[in-house]
Amino acid sequence: MHSNTGSPVDDDNVSMDGLSHIEEPECVTMASDSHSSESDTDSDTDSELHPSSLNDDLATWATEHKITHVALNSLLSILRKQDLNLPKDARTLLGTVRSTTNEVQNKAGGQYYHFGLLESILGVLYTNIDILRNTDNLMLQVNIDGLPLYKSSATQFWPILGIVQNLVQEEPVAIGLFCGVSKPSSLDEYLEDFVCEIKELSRGFEFEGIKLKLQLTSVVCDAPACAFVKKVKGHAGYHGCEKCIQDGVHLENRMTFPRNDMPVRNNDNFRNKTDPDHHHGTSPLEETSLDMVSGFPLDYMHLVCLGVMGSEGNRSMEGHRV
Repeated sequence: MHSNTGSPVDDDNVSMDGLSHIEEPECVTMASDSHSSESDTDSDTDSELHPSSLNDDLATWATEHKITHVALNSLLSILRKQDLNLPKDARTLLGTVRSTTNEVQNKAGGQYYHFGLLESILGVLYTNIDILRNTDNLMLQVNIDGLPLYKSSATQFWPILGIVQNLVQEEPVAIGLFCGVSKPSSLDEYLEDFVCEIKELSRGFEFEGIKLKLQLTSVVCDAPACAFVKKVKGHAGYHGCEKCIQDGVHLENRMTFPRNDMPVRNNDNFRNKTDPDHHHGTSPLEETSLDMVSGFPLDYMHLVCLGVMGSEGNRSMEGHRV
């Protein structure tokens, strides 16, 4: 999966009628003024004359405790089964209005727009409704990479693209998009919205009466982007091997990893940082259930093509063995 293939689903052309229990998770939800709690200056008499409704109480509770839309939709679904007069969707309860003009965020040294994972795969879910009735777990593969826009400018895109592997999907969808003059200065800020949404969806959500869970199973990156996303040493570093724990050997102006009898990396020793020299920090992806070793396929381009099929100046990985 490459970052320059496909285009995001046009949400404006997709009906939202069947999505009564789904909304993209938000780490912080906000209620409108009409649902805000009574002012501290209001008198007890005013409160008695205008008692808060169940809708207002739920909206205030959800706002104060930062309840995500996915969790609130599930709660509303349960309460409605008890014949309570409540809306189906968290947006109606909270009085929020979808906006397409003010969602661009200034973060990580550039600008970021989060399309929303559920919003992006909505068309895919409808297309595969028959398959969804026979499964309860969706497997998400993500691609993260930098994409220069102009030869004469440093401006670049860093899209987050996704494919649901166990559904029929012709092309990846855009989940988030970062634009800046360099890669995101803060990985945590860049992946904040995405990781928040993945964590919520992994707990379960409901679509067209079908209970589903979505798991992040793999992240496809080239070698430099992989090191950035995992917060580890690059492929040309002495502790840069992604699959085994060994010190590299600098040979003929390139980094090599000649031994094949060294301890292999796995999800446990990666998260426990058994090899501290391999790590620059803790990746936000470690907050998910993703396997931090097997969940990152090896980059064929940097491991095989560059230095073998490329120019003499790109031979940094010719001796790399994994």
